[in-house]
Amino acid sequence: MTKRAEYLERQSRDSSTFDASYQTLGSSLTSPAVLVKIINNSDQDIDVSLDATVDHDFVPAKSFFLYDLRANHGRDADYVLQTGTQFFIKGAAGTGSVYLVVLRERP
Repeated sequence: MTKRAEYLERQSRDSSTFDASYQTLGSSLTSPAVLVKIINNSDQDIDVSLDATVDHDFVPAKSFFLYDLRANHGRDADYVLQTGTQFFIKGAAGTGSVYLVVLRERP
């Protein structure tokens, strides 16, 4: 059986709204994600969290992180970020935007 992936709609947050507290980056995932990319196109470093409490990752200004959940796992379909996962980001107010790109396995 051949499986395919498809993009969910790209989401973003303008860094001018940052106030050093966690804010949502888009809405929660509507499907399990197999690949997630966070692009920090702002002039400010950001912290990333999945619970708006703990800093889980850090994305420097003008850079990106790619989370390929199935890399090196072959055909194992269990490696996903679950439906309902919400990304939160925090940083100082700046210029530019932060983007969330998600690839899901097509049902």
